[in-house]
Amino acid sequence: MAESIHIVSCRNVFSVHFALALQQKGYVVSCSGCPETLSKELLQGGVKLGTLAQICKAGETVDWVVYASDTADADMKYAESQHIRTMPIYDLLTAHTEGKATVAEYNTRNSSRILSIIHYMLQSQNKKCDYVIGIPVTGFPTEIFLSENTRICLLNGDWLSQCNKRVYKSNILILSSLYWRESELYPTFESYLDACHKVVGSIDRNGTLIYNQTVSVFQEWAESVRDDVTAIPFKAHACRRDGEKCFLTRPKSETELPFVCDEDLLFDLNAARIACQQLGITEKVFYSKIVSASFLGK
Repeated sequence: MAESIHIVSCRNVFSVHFALALQQKGYVVSCSGCPETLSKELLQGGVKLGTLAQICKAGETVDWVVYASDTADADMKYAESQHIRTMPIYDLLTAHTEGKATVAEYNTRNSSRILSIIHYMLQSQNKKCDYVIGIPVTGFPTEIFLSENTRICLLNGDWLSQCNKRVYKSNILILSSLYWRESELYPTFESYLDACHKVVGSIDRNGTLIYNQTVSVFQEWAESVRDDVTAIPFKAHACRRDGEKCFLTRPKSETELPFVCDEDLLFDLNAARIACQQLGITEKVFYSKIVSASFLGK
């Protein structure tokens, strides 16, 4: 990859955090078109600010110009005049996740909570992972983390699909619930359902679909996935309640949770457990570590 990147039209929080993640990874990053409200965070992270022409005339080398949205502004024209290569910001993101085992979580009522549990389990085993969450989520120190020496990348598929109509391939896709809200991208429930179905069709070869079997349409999709895709159903984790206490139950044992556990969390815990198995984390480890996942009680 290039050593120096200039991001054009860096107008939203995702673009800012992506720029900071690239800077922390060792790239020389500059940005233009950033609103004043976001500029301070970039400057504190060591990112240079200015138009592409200003950056180049200051003696900086720019290997790639990355644009956050379709634009024909002065920076893009200058890049063309200087024969600097360009690419969409989402293509650059894809390049940084290529070759990693990608876990994508779609359709969740509790944004990225399943991913936060998986992240916690990986950390407990000293297994690092990249992630692109996009919004502040308890359990993640930052919204984006990119590195070179990780084999796993966690993606908030719902958030990414709102940013761009591109569909990303995933090795493990988790469908936990259907949670549609009217938006410009999905004006109707049918349009949202169609987008979700396309995501299922984009699972990478020999990938895994982990789906909530209580959602009838997920069950229908699971029954018609490609032969190379393994479909694994889940429902709420079995539990025993004693007043406000909740015990995760298994055939020969049970685990008391030190935090309040509602039905939604029981679904998320079971989905995360199955995903962790696919990533090489045993059930013994999962149940021994989940009791110290204090962020789930917040």
